[in-house]
Amino acid sequence: MKLTEKKLKDLIMEVLDNDELDEAKESKYDQVMSILKGEDPSVNTIAIMSGQNPMAKQSSDLDNEYLKRDLEKAIEAENMKAIRIGGNFMGIFEQSAMILNPPDKDIIEQLNRQFTQWGFVWGEKITIEEGNYKMVFTMYEIDYDNDMGFRRAPGSEQVSQVMDDELMQGDSDYSFIPKAGKGGPDAKVGKKFGIPLYEEEHPAPNSMMEAMKTSYTAKTKGRKVKFVRGKK
Repeated sequence: MKLTEKKLKDLIMEVLDNDELDEAKESKYDQVMSILKGEDPSVNTIAIMSGQNPMAKQSSDLDNEYLKRDLEKAIEAENMKAIRIGGNFMGIFEQSAMILNPPDKDIIEQLNRQFTQWGFVWGEKITIEEGNYKMVFTMYEIDYDNDMGFRRAPGSEQVSQVMDDELMQGDSDYSFIPKAGKGGPDAKVGKKFGIPLYEEEHPAPNSMMEAMKTSYTAKTKGRKVKFVRGKK
């Protein structure tokens, strides 16, 4: 193929566009991490939920695309803003929304019921001391036995820790910044992050090295470790 001047310019523009896209994704990751750490002064509450894969059951790609669009329209209709993120939970990929400054948990419950979702993550900023803030996160499960209501998900912990891309190296149970790309869902996983809302129970270790290895492995999956004596 002859490389004409026009084709050369097109190739240069394509490289520049990809570089700009990478910078935008990097900026989005930094923005998300700043919000989750409570460092963004413009955000006091967040909610993370998806419209896809109702009740954590895999839907078709086409259905999920419509569900994603419908959720984003529903959020906009409530005069709220959201950042599009992704997630892989129990091996199921989905696109989610991090909703900024929802006025209360009730409106998020309504959206969960509208899209038949199992539950949502709620984050609320608290003051540690003047100028020092943190987000505290809780996992809520929708009470479908009643017409309204939700509860803290059994087995979950209320936490403020946020795990960055360096720690989130597991193959499942993580959130991520979506990136453009061809191929399967794996190809669209950008930088990862996670909130360790669940603990993993392990037998009490026989050595410090074993404890460190177990803790590190759990952290890569966005989980905390609880060592239990007598557990086999």
